[in-house]
Parts: sequence; C-alpha cells; structure tokens
Amino acid sequence: MKTIPLSYLKRLPRYREVANVLVKNGFGFVLSSVGSRHPWLLLYRHRQGLNLTDSLPKRLRQCCEELGPTFVKLGQLLSTRADLLSREYIDELEKLQDNVPPIPIETVTAVLARDGLDCRAVFSAFEPLPIAAGSIGQVHKAALIDGTQVIVKVKRPGIDRQVAIDLAIIMDLASYAEKHHRWAKHYRISELIEELATALCNELDFRKEAQNVQRFKQNFASNPHVIIPGVFWQYSTENVLVMEYVPGIKISDITAIQAGNYDVGRIVNHLADCLFQQIYLDGLFHADPHPGNIAIAEDEAIILYDFGQVGFVDQQTRDKYIDLVIGMMRYDTAGVTRALLNIAIDDHPVCLNDLRRDVARLAQKYYGVPFSSINLGEAFREIVDLAYKHKLRMPPELTLMVKMLLTMESLLMMLDPDISLVDIAQPYGKRALRERYAFKRLGLEVRTALLEYVDIARELPRNVNNLAQRLEEGELKLKMEYSNLNNMLARIDVISNRICLAIVMSSILIGCSLLVNQSETYFLSHFPLVEVGFVLAVLIGLYLAYSIIRSGRY
Repeated sequence: MKTIPLSYLKRLPRYREVANVLVKNGFGFVLSSVGSRHPWLLLYRHRQGLNLTDSLPKRLRQCCEELGPTFVKLGQLLSTRADLLSREYIDELEKLQDNVPPIPIETVTAVLARDGLDCRAVFSAFEPLPIAAGSIGQVHKAALIDGTQVIVKVKRPGIDRQVAIDLAIIMDLASYAEKHHRWAKHYRISELIEELATALCNELDFRKEAQNVQRFKQNFASNPHVIIPGVFWQYSTENVLVMEYVPGIKISDITAIQAGNYDVGRIVNHLADCLFQQIYLDGLFHADPHPGNIAIAEDEAIILYDFGQVGFVDQQTRDKYIDLVIGMMRYDTAGVTRALLNIAIDDHPVCLNDLRRDVARLAQKYYGVPFSSINLGEAFREIVDLAYKHKLRMPPELTLMVKMLLTMESLLMMLDPDISLVDIAQPYGKRALRERYAFKRLGLEVRTALLEYVDIARELPRNVNNLAQRLEEGELKLKMEYSNLNNMLARIDVISNRICLAIVMSSILIGCSLLVNQSETYFLSHFPLVEVGFVLAVLIGLYLAYSIIRSGRY
C-alpha cells in the first residue's frame, strides 16, 4: 500500500482552499490537468457562483488576492516578467495590493521578545500603531534608550509557514504541468517558480534586507544627494529590522513640495543621478521604487526606503545591455537583434528574419525622433514585449530593471513634464562606454581569455585520450531524446484502454445474444445472466461515449 507523506496531509486543507478559489474564478481546467494525480481535486469542479464574466487576466488577479500573501507577492513578482506574460496580464498583476489588517501591538512585542529584544530595555518609546503594514510585516516608529529615532520592521507571525506550504503546492502543480504540457516545459515553469520563490524567501529574511541596505549605503557613500538609512545590526534579526528614522516628504506629494519652496529642478537631477548610478555604474538597483519608498529631505536629497526587493546585474551582463542601448540609439537593426539574442537566457530556436523584421519596425518608429522626445522606459518595454512575441526568455534582472526604469521615469515626469531621460542618461552611458573600452579593462579581459585558452590546451590531450579510450572499449553512449514522447505514449495508452473496453462490451453483447436464443434461463447468484450482461454492456458503452465526448476527439 502506498503511504501518503505527512507533509502532504498537512497541505491538504490548503490544497482544497486553492482548488475552490481556482474553480470559483474559472480556472477549473488547471485542476482537470492535475486531477489524475490529486483525484480529490476533481470534486471541486462543479461549484456555484462561478465568476466567468471578467477577463482571464482579471480573474487571475482576483485569485491571487483571495489566496493571500504568498500568491499576492508571487503575482507582484510575476508582473515584472513582461518577457513571459502578455501586456494584459502584466497590467492586471501590477494592480495587486496588500490588503491585510495590522498586527496587534501585543503580538508585535511577543515577536520582539522571541528574538531577544525587550521593548522596555531597548526602546524608550514605541508607537503602537504602525506607519505602514504589508503582507510580510509592518513598520513602527520608535526611539532607542538614548533617544535615537528609529523605525522597527516586524515580520508577521506564521508567515514563514504559510509561505512554505503555498510554495510547496505551487511547485507541485508546476512540476506536474511541466511534465505533461509542452508550453510549461518550454517556459520552464518550475525554474520560474524557483526564481520567484527565492526572491520571496529573501524578502522574508530581514537580515538579507539589512545586507542590501549596507550595500546601497556603500555605493552612495560619496553621493551627498542620496540618503540611505543606517541599520542597527545589534537589534536586527531574521524577523526584526531596526533602521535609522530619516523623515522626508513623499516624492509624489507635489502640494507639499511646492509649499516648501523646494527646487524641483535639483530634485529631478538628484533622482535621475540616483537612477542612472544604479543602472550604469553599480549594477545594484532598487527593484520597488514606488512613491511610498522615495522621499525628499530638507536639503532636497533623495531618501530611499524598503530594500526588500533589489536586483543585481554583473558587469558582463551590463555590457550586453549597453550593446542593446547602443544599437537602439544608432537604429542598428542587426546590432539590436544580436544584442537580444546574446541577452536571452535560453536556446529556443528563433526565426531570425522575423525577429529582424520586427526590430526594424520598432527602429522605424523612433527613426528621426529627437532623443529629447523619446520615452526611454517605454522604448525598453517595447523591446521586452518584442522578446515575449518571439519567445525569447529574458533574464529576470532585465525585466526588473525595465519596471524600475518605467516607475522612476513616471515619477520624474510627474515632477517635470518636460524632462528628457535620454538626455540625462547620455553622460552616464558615455562614462560606462569609456570604462568598458578602457585599456586597463581590455588588458584584463585579454589576460583572462588567454588563461582560459591555456587551460583548454592543457586539458585537450587528456580529453582526447579519454574519448579514444571510451570508443575503443565501446563505452561511448549516444543519447537521443524524442520530443513529446510521453504525451504520445499516454495517448496510445488511452486508445488501447478504449479498444479493450469496446472488445469486452462486444463480447458481452454477443454472448448475451447467443444465450437469448436458448430456451433455458441462466442465473448468476440469483440474477438473470442475460439481463445483467446487457446492463453491463450498456454501462461500458455509456462510459466509452462519455470519455470520447469529453476528450473532444470525435
């Protein structure tokens, strides 16, 4: 007898909850595809109150909202993957918001105490009402014993366990879909879910956020126009983050900015400098720069908050992005096409002629348009949409960067509608190009390449000898992979089962027909054999008809 793992039994109630929400919003076909593995899911297909009037993207967003924090966060992260989802899905998932009640102050103090922080011993004041609350945690204003003003971010109790259960369910469904559906295998759904799960788990560990803060603080140490709040490491744990309190005016509060007689031009320049330093020079960027995470200090410096979501692009990948930008600015169709193929992280076959044709159409759209009139974020988004059309999977960091660029550009245009992000970006682009082609760096790259070739040459005789030896001993194996073989075998299995049932039904009908011609009546356990046979044949026939009609192949 096959035993059911205890972990599976613990997830069973949540499985049923997920099934109910999916069916309610018209995603019963998802359960149909996994019903053979989880038969109890099929009990939830036919429910009342189905929502089939809204669009599919909207129903997906509603599913995420109903299923809680894990699905909301994954939906928000998925909204950055414009290379995987169409624009309709991206627009809907971007609307996802954390609608959760605040944690009571008694629970907050219990979390602090569990992590070794006695409120009375550490804080001289602690505001009971949070200044911000989200699905993962909430933020309180407080003061240390010495009077230093701080903010305290506290994680919601039980969120780790809830996320772990939900991620296990999602991974289970993704793994099954990847084995049985071609589209899921092509997009590597399991790998995508693992990427999103890693990002979500990083947000759950406040120590990682503290490390992000420290890296940003180091990067902007020489920039007096960007303020990164400091971390109090002695009070920060996996569940609690204590940071310096830096007050400021919310960057979207135009009324307060105008009332305070701030120099909007300086603010715009500082914000643009902050943006392009992250993209071109540091490679480490704030992945969630919405208006609530950016403020303006009294001296018009930019204050950044909330470093739970960050992205990092290494130097080699940044060079590829720069090639893409150069190709776009030169209207170089071949250059943009080559850069896109170099950036893509899979080897999916692409029709180069179609890709070049679409790139040329996009370049024609911007040809002759002054740089000052080009919307940089929109241009990058169109590039990512182009990648989606041709099934080119982009690195998640690129799509995160494009989303960050779009958000920052909208903030800058809100402050100054006449701003040209392209003009501001040019000095940083030129500096990045100079650094890329500097003699010192080129010399280092040549030296690295030569060392790699030396290693290859050193290993070549041994590798050739091993290959020859395996050929001589007959141990060289040729691996052949048949695409879609599992689906074909499954289909053959279904067909053979139907044929067997049809043969059994025919045999029963023929046997019963022969018995009808006899004068005697035959009984089986006091039941008339002929009648039982006919009923059995009818039932088998009805089942065959139902299965054929349900499959849609008739």
